Amino acid sequence: MPTHFFRVDGADQETGEETYLVLQADTKPHAEKLARQQGLLIASVRVAKPADWQAAPAASPADEAVEEQPAREEAKRDAAAPEEPSAVPITSPPEPPLTPEAAAAPSPPGAVVMVPISIAVVLACVGGALIAGGIVALVLALMPRGGVLNELQQLDARLHELTETVLACMLVLSGFLALAIAAMCYLAAGEQRAAHVAARSHDVVTARGEAAVPADGSTP
Repeated sequence: MPTHFFRVDGADQETGEETYLVLQADTKPHAEKLARQQGLLIASVRVAKPADWQAAPAASPADEAVEEQPAREEAKRDAAAPEEPSAVPITSPPEPPLTPEAAAAPSPPGAVVMVPISIAVVLACVGGALIAGGIVALVLALMPRGGVLNELQQLDARLHELTETVLACMLVLSGFLALAIAAMCYLAAGEQRAAHVAARSHDVVTARGEAAVPADGSTP
């Protein structure tokens, strides 16, 4: 809103008579704009003094309308501005209640524990193959070799037997380790199966109990 008063000296555009206006405006350019709207040819603009009001010509109703016109136009623009639509929260539809038929429906057998059992079977097969290969390698390493050998050949044969023996022992140990992991997977699968069966039994018993209660809640 305007906070200063300015004296604008000039001449009337129609009569050419020298006059001045005391206008309320924010800045000097704003005061010049208001003076031009009132038909004044501007000569100078300065801050108004108390003595300027005594000799200033009375403002006509048309002049007051010109001063109020910008404020009215701004109020119209604010009123015509569309309001921003308020955000509508998006809610998901509620889940339907579990019916007794759906609760009592059996689940596919082995659907929950299929992967652990298959892993246990594969590990058991791998462990058995490793143990068998290690035993065969150990037998071949300890099998005596015929023929006469010199000292160098005997040393080489012993090193070869030692290498084969270590390899056979590693294969056997790896096989036992694979069997141990397979046993743990099998036990975990059994626990999962037992927990799944217990949960399904509880759901079936709960569904049957709800179905046995009448709609009005009274017991037979």
